[in-house]
Amino acid sequence: MVLVRGFVIPGALLAATLLCGGCFDDGNPAGADSDTGPKLFVVETDYQSGLLEWMGVESGSISNDNLSIFSDAVVRGFGGYLYILERTGGDNVIKFDPSKSDESGVHYQVHLGDNWNPQDIEFISETKAYIANQDEPKITIFNPATGTVISHIDVASYTFNPDSNSSPHANQMALSDGKLYVMLQRRDGWNPGAPTMILAIDTETDEIAAADTIVCQYTNGYDMICVDGALYVTNPGSLFSTGDGGVEKIDLADKSVSTIVDENELGGNPNQIIHKTGSRFYVQNYIGWQNVSIVEIDVADKTVVTTLPDVKDAFGGMVYDSIEEKLYVGERDSVAVGILVFEDDIQTAGPIRSDKTLPPSGMALIR
Repeated sequence: MVLVRGFVIPGALLAATLLCGGCFDDGNPAGADSDTGPKLFVVETDYQSGLLEWMGVESGSISNDNLSIFSDAVVRGFGGYLYILERTGGDNVIKFDPSKSDESGVHYQVHLGDNWNPQDIEFISETKAYIANQDEPKITIFNPATGTVISHIDVASYTFNPDSNSSPHANQMALSDGKLYVMLQRRDGWNPGAPTMILAIDTETDEIAAADTIVCQYTNGYDMICVDGALYVTNPGSLFSTGDGGVEKIDLADKSVSTIVDENELGGNPNQIIHKTGSRFYVQNYIGWQNVSIVEIDVADKTVVTTLPDVKDAFGGMVYDSIEEKLYVGERDSVAVGILVFEDDIQTAGPIRSDKTLPPSGMALIR
């Protein structure tokens, strides 16, 4: 069995989806290498090997260059650099210069600790960031300029059922008004445990602000973003059932918690969430293994607006370019693997891939 972003994937299903990175035709002109404009960086995996590829947004083609990475990784951008978190079994932070190619762009690869399973990184400045470790009960304070671990914040006391769990399973994070909000899944092994907790940390003192701790209604938190003074949290509950989770809104002014849409309305389990514009958001909707849709929701009306057409397995993640008003979706379907591009919820390009492309698992846009 394999763990993918907090979910257990049965081996039989996994084996059926292992894809050969060289078995696809490249329907795009080679060489985004000369692109000097914005780039979309994509981490890819077949659960045996990993790859970082990048696409010129203006050219719409994948570069000839790439970087081999660990098979389970997430990517974030800050200050013109790319930060890759190699998760459980790798447990590293890589700083990468996006103007370079291959290993020449790697500034450092720092090992955090065996089986710490880093999930997310949030940046205060060029010299201070926080890293959420899922399997080690610590929030790491990190200097992204030098790759130095400064210290740790102990979160062990928030572990659910400590007799059988050693961590509260820190996952995604968000910053707002001097506070770092940390999602604690509080699973029981691989299963949902206590409702998701949002821990608040004062970024001036690095102390836990216990009075600002918030508990969600649902369990097994997956993703979280902050928009206009509110946290939007996805809690899928059990991966193997629908009806025990939803998208929740936390108003940081009064700490009220409300459900925006539940799983019965979504028809699946909410995973990644990103902001589009105004009250509109995109949600990655896990219906079943190899069956993942993208839905647009309106958080003001608390409605599902639409489901994007012709998306089969969007477990490869998504990113929205608010300047170009384009949505990029990572399609993992064995036939259509690559990057899909949407404008006004209509597919305008894709699947974009190279002859080396593996199924995508996450993206970051660098301008």
